[in-house]
Amino acid sequence: MNSAAVTGATFPGRESAQIVFSPISFAFSKSTPPGFDAKSIIMLSLLTLLSMLFAGALYDYRGPQTDDVGAVFHYTLGHLENGLPFAASMLAILLAHEFGHYFMARRHDTQVSLPYYLPFPFSPFGTLGAFINLKETPKNRRVLLDIGLGGPFAGLLVAIPILFYGLMTSTLNRLPLAAESGVGLSLEGNSLFYLFSKWLVFGKLLPEPAAYDVSPLWYWIRYLLSGQPLPWGALDVHLNAIAWAGWAGLLVTAGSHSRGGPFQAYGVLRAKQSGSLFGYYINDRWRGIVRH
Repeated sequence: MNSAAVTGATFPGRESAQIVFSPISFAFSKSTPPGFDAKSIIMLSLLTLLSMLFAGALYDYRGPQTDDVGAVFHYTLGHLENGLPFAASMLAILLAHEFGHYFMARRHDTQVSLPYYLPFPFSPFGTLGAFINLKETPKNRRVLLDIGLGGPFAGLLVAIPILFYGLMTSTLNRLPLAAESGVGLSLEGNSLFYLFSKWLVFGKLLPEPAAYDVSPLWYWIRYLLSGQPLPWGALDVHLNAIAWAGWAGLLVTAGSHSRGGPFQAYGVLRAKQSGSLFGYYINDRWRGIVRH
């Protein structure tokens, strides 16, 4: 979810592939970019923490119901402690993800910087993610793939227990029968894993419709593929802040493997000798744009 430009590079002894990839948590260069130092890491980390605290406090808003955006902003800013469960959970997932990349790089004796976390105030998650700077080209494709996949795997090891704990401490509620004027409503997406997780915790597929207009099997196939129909009046879990962070962790990992530019998918692409995969053409040299 972050973005940064990276320079071209080649593996020793051969021309490599040119690929555009995102989202990812790596930037490549032969030298440390100017202005990237320990002070930058500390400052960005603190700003990201504050931004995530604000996002969590806004998600768990407990103030007066009002249309005055300024009043909501000031109340949330004065109660940042309410965002601690979300911020701590989200930060744990991001730390695991980024240091999964970092330690895998160090395991392969590849010089790499510590993560640079990017704040994104007033966003649902409070962060654009993070990136690290590889100070040298990975030795070969296997090393590149190991580094790329180390982050998502480590992140999932933290995100999954956070998600399950959050679900177990969340409650089931009926969604409104229709959109209410002046009332916002957001529905999280349902991956197969997330749907299965809710089934394990609550013993039913959620959101459970008040009535099926077709057979249950076709309903769920249609819902997973299209997100339709919108589950008005359905029974669904009301995610608390910890569950929301766990769901976000799944989203980050899914984004890291989606078409559109994951570094992790880039590693898979890079393992191909020639041709195209996921819409990317592989030729003589690689570059990338990174977003995590």
